[in-house]
Amino acid sequence: KKGLSSSPSNTAEYPALVTAWDNVRAQKQLLSEVFGIDRVACVYGWSMGAQQAYHWAAAFPDQVDRIIAICGSAKTSVHNKEKWLGKTEQVRSVLLPTGFLVHGQRSPN
Repeated sequence: KKGLSSSPSNTAEYPALVTAWDNVRAQKQLLSEVFGIDRVACVYGWSMGAQQAYHWAAAFPDQVDRIIAICGSAKTSVHNKEKWLGKTEQVRSVLLPTGFLVHGQRSPN
């Protein structure tokens, strides 16, 4: 289905975990195979995008001239993981009782 994005709700083989490295690998594959681009002048990213910029530079140093990493780190800290787990629980506590879809299934009311 062209034009539709994949997600756990509409793609049976959707991975349980998608990492920053998975995104970088997909970006590189798109640039190379679809657009024929094998070298980039700059990779820019903010927050999680900054983490991806660091991955680009580390994994493909001969194909990236420079990076601009704003407000990000090369590795997610324990503090950040805990912060986002807490935010996820806050969102779940608000949304799940209202009957929103979760992984394609209606949550209990």
